[in-house]
Amino acid sequence: MEFFGAAASAAGCSERDIQVDGRVVLSTVLNALRQENSELARVLEHSTFLVDGVRAQRDSLLEPQSELHVLPPFAGG
Repeated sequence: MEFFGAAASAAGCSERDIQVDGRVVLSTVLNALRQENSELARVLEHSTFLVDGVRAQRDSLLEPQSELHVLPPFAGG
C-alpha cells in the first residue's frame, strides 16, 4: 500500500504492507485503517483509490498481491 500527499502525512509513512488472506473488499481494509488512526480516517473519506493502477471503488476486491494506492484530494492548477 502506498500513501501520497496528505494521506502519507496522516499515516506517518508513505508505504505500508498489509497482509490479507485471500480476496478482501477494499472497504474492509479501509475500515481497519480508520480504526487505527483517526487523522487518516478523515483523509480516507475524501481519497481516491487505485488497485493495480486502476481506479477502485470501496466495494472492489483486492487480491493478496494487489498494489493499493491512496490518493488524497490534490489542489493546484
